[in-house]
Amino acid sequence: MARVHFIVNPMSGAKDKRALMKVLEGQLRHSFDVSYTERPGHATELAKASDAEIVVAVGGDGTVNEVARGLIGTNKALGIVPSGSGNGLAYHLGIGRKPEQILKTLNDGIITYMDCGMLDGKPFFCTRAWAWMPMSPGVSPPLPAADCAITSASPSSCGGISIRRLTR
Repeated sequence: MARVHFIVNPMSGAKDKRALMKVLEGQLRHSFDVSYTERPGHATELAKASDAEIVVAVGGDGTVNEVARGLIGTNKALGIVPSGSGNGLAYHLGIGRKPEQILKTLNDGIITYMDCGMLDGKPFFCTRAWAWMPMSPGVSPPLPAADCAITSASPSSCGGISIRRLTR
């Protein structure tokens, strides 16, 4: 039985996360802890400090990015409970919003590797936006191509940036 740490962003999305957590807590077959974020960057801090084998981001893409950054260089697996407004990564990975789907993944899921990207020296795991305004026609973006890379699925790619994730 694995130890699970839920990191909940109470500000993401429109739904109350406490009701969802009650459903998950009642049927989860693992021991667990729950932490609620209090400020931007807090999810990364909580993930880094966690001693659980599976760290679950409960929120949207921003929360997933923060939690995943905290897992870089560890053997902890990332779990996702999509409860933000967009949930792009969760849907791309086939993770549904229904509690029974989430529970099945948390209880029976397998661990695989997940790619990440680097932009301007910072890792990202689902979305990253940047914009530039050309001063005159024909001006190239200020970001050289070498600064934007997508990692491969191996655990040693991009200096160990790929992380483990829980999947169904």
